[in-house]
Amino acid sequence: MSDTVTRTYERFPLARRIEHLVMLLSFTTLALTGLPQKFSSADLSIALVSILGGIENLRKIHHFAAIVMMLVATMTAVLVTNSGRSAWFIGVLLINVYLVFAATLYLLPTTQ
Repeated sequence: MSDTVTRTYERFPLARRIEHLVMLLSFTTLALTGLPQKFSSADLSIALVSILGGIENLRKIHHFAAIVMMLVATMTAVLVTNSGRSAWFIGVLLINVYLVFAATLYLLPTTQ
């Protein structure tokens, strides 16, 4: 009888798995709250808006999920790029781009 030892390797550390899970959940939330806003006359969209408490609640959830996704994407870019060395500039640049987009989107009037 031969005693074989099975070796296992950790492909992703726990932090990267949590990061992927948060990205998955925020993207799914963005899709589920963004599509009813785009296709507002569909029956499924009307039902989802009423379940979530109206269009304003839907928009708040959508904005929160977008902020979470952008922060996690920035963290990923900073940690992955250049093995974490001197990548702070990329993170600062991305945060500023996100802030400009967020400011312009909040200033636009809502469509009726």
